[in-house]
Amino acid sequence: MQVVLLIIIFLAIMGYELPGILRNGWWGELIVFVILLALAFALGMLQMKSIAPPSPVAGIEFLVEQLARLFE
Repeated sequence: MQVVLLIIIFLAIMGYELPGILRNGWWGELIVFVILLALAFALGMLQMKSIAPPSPVAGIEFLVEQLARLFE
């Protein structure tokens, strides 16, 4: 039941936001909107299934280390 409710909520968000984005031809905004909405949906599903989302710290540490190597 919770999954169905989550899907309905995200479909409502898409139904509210997408017509304006498409009507104005904001293709860049459409791409960002879809990516962020997909990430939010995935995190919502993980939360509902009681699965801890991955920590972004490991990815940030990796990026910082790579950037530090560039400037050595």
